[in-house]
This record gives sequence, structure tokens and C-alpha cells, in this order.
Amino acid sequence: MPDIESVRSRLRPGAAQEDTRSGVARASVYGDQYQYQGYRHALADEGSYYTVTNPTMDTTVAYGVIATFVSTTPAFLISNTAPSGGRSIFLDFLKLRLTVAPANATNWKYVIEMDNTIRTSTAPTGGVSRTVLNANPSVSNDADATVWAFTGGTVLTVMAAANARIVAHGSIAQSIPLVLEEQVLQFGRDDSANAAATAVSRRVASTIPVVIPPGCSCAIHLYGTSNAITGMSAEYSLGMWQR
Repeated sequence: MPDIESVRSRLRPGAAQEDTRSGVARASVYGDQYQYQGYRHALADEGSYYTVTNPTMDTTVAYGVIATFVSTTPAFLISNTAPSGGRSIFLDFLKLRLTVAPANATNWKYVIEMDNTIRTSTAPTGGVSRTVLNANPSVSNDADATVWAFTGGTVLTVMAAANARIVAHGSIAQSIPLVLEEQVLQFGRDDSANAAATAVSRRVASTIPVVIPPGCSCAIHLYGTSNAITGMSAEYSLGMWQR
């Protein structure tokens, strides 16, 4: 027996006008029900998805020679500058395309370190503050976020965490990273198998969901055991949403 509560149709219905009422179930302008916290197209459509990239396309960025975890020298520092009660930041992915391999590194690791303060009260050194762009070009770049990233081979140095909380760590590459390989760190998704150590490919590591509430920071650390003399160089992109 057909379900009398639904309509069978392959044709796209007419679009409805935007409705800003709160306290009711949300749907697209065509009536489709959205699960916004896991639906990236819907997040971008409403103006909640943001991205950060290296400054110039096809121009690599040098990273420092880092062989161990040090709390004050992350690769990236993301801080949520929204006022209390404002929107939280949800990290989605970090992607690196290597152009120079970290010499002598026997692997490539990550550490995710949270803190309940903004770690930029004292300006970081050795890095650059990157512009956070809204993925929807019809929406202003309104992210309540600051993103500091490595640049020029100088180690990014930030102020010490007040209440450091290491929430995740692991390996992206279990061997020396290769030139031209793509490394991806996924937040809050299922584990993925690494590519062969001898092949230039795409290596994916999955880690826990990361939420940065207003007034808090997240440091993403990258380092290679035994890295010496030559640091990594790479292009990068970072995806996140704020709601």
C-alpha cells in the first residue's frame, strides 16, 4: 500500500521563499529535509562552511624542521573569537600536498591540542594569519575565527596553553613522506587505510571530531621523528564550519 504521507515525483518542485522562523523543522527551498551537522552542501548553502588555503596557488610553503611534539610550535592554530554563547567551530579536514619531503623523518605524526583560551593574546611569531573564506560567494567572510599557519620555514611559535588538553594523536604516514603525495587528516570520520609507503599517492588519517567553542583554541601539530636539516614544504587547505 502506498505511503499517503509522501509524494512520488522525480521532477524538481517549485522553490519556496526563505522563511526565517525559528522553532520549526528546517528544509531546503524545495522541501527536502536537511541533517545540517553532517551535510556539507547544506552548510555551505546556508553560509556556515569556511575554508583556508595557502596564500598563492601552486606556490609551496616551507615548514620548520620539527622532530618532536612541542606545545608552542604547532603547524596551525585555530581560535574561536565569537562571544560567549556564539557559534562553535567544527573542523572538517586538513589537506597537505607535499613538494619537499622532511629529510630523515621515519614517519609523519599529528597531535590535536585543545585549550579553553585564545592563544593569540600575545601575537604568534614565525607564522602568518590566514584569511578565513566563506565557501558561499554570496555570503560575507563572517567567520569568528583566526587561523595562524606556518610560513617560510620559520617555526610558528604561539603562547603557552593555559589548560592544554591533548585529545588525539597518531600517524598520517608511517614512513618518510614522499614528494607530491597528498596527506589528509579527517575529523570525525571513519578510519581509512594508508597508501603504500613507496607509492606517491593519497594518505588519509582519521581522528576524533573537534569542536572549538567560543573563547577556545585548537592547535594542530605535525612532525616527523628524526626529521633533520630539511623541513617539509607543502600547499594546504583547511575546511571547517561554524554553527
